[in-house]
Amino acid sequence: MKKRFWLPVAAVVTALALTACLKNNDDDIVRCTPYSLQRDQQAIDSIIGSELDSYTFDTQNSLYYRINNPGEGEGATTNDSLVAFNYVGRLLNSTGTGAIVDSLTIKPPATNNLSYYARLIVASYALPKIKEGGSISVIIPSSQLFGCQEANGVNRVPPNSQLIYTYNLTDVRR
Repeated sequence: MKKRFWLPVAAVVTALALTACLKNNDDDIVRCTPYSLQRDQQAIDSIIGSELDSYTFDTQNSLYYRINNPGEGEGATTNDSLVAFNYVGRLLNSTGTGAIVDSLTIKPPATNNLSYYARLIVASYALPKIKEGGSISVIIPSSQLFGCQEANGVNRVPPNSQLIYTYNLTDVRR
């Protein structure tokens, strides 16, 4: 699962890193400097402030997560587990959570397995950590996503933006 998580992320980050800091043809000025993970962590730590202790920083995947509610039902412990869930992705900004940049609802009953949603990289990371009825928040540093590249979604994601996704696991079947 770790290889599955990092391969697409690494491909996106590499592609964006190669194009993110292009020079302006008119005056050869660099338009953006991508944040390092350390700079992202400083920004995230200052934004979540007093809530910092409730988040765990996963050093292997370079992101923060907090289990809001562990849930009580079945867990999505294997890629064969059928799941239904919803999530909302927002900008993380100085007021906490900002504009919605992404969202999805897969209504119960669960009909597709977890591996079906592998393209939703954060889903394949977050959902196995909770059980049915549970909720988890994942903060993704810009250095792990778009860096200087502006990304399209429901709303645009500005360069060097950190994102927070909240997932709710609504149904699990084996």
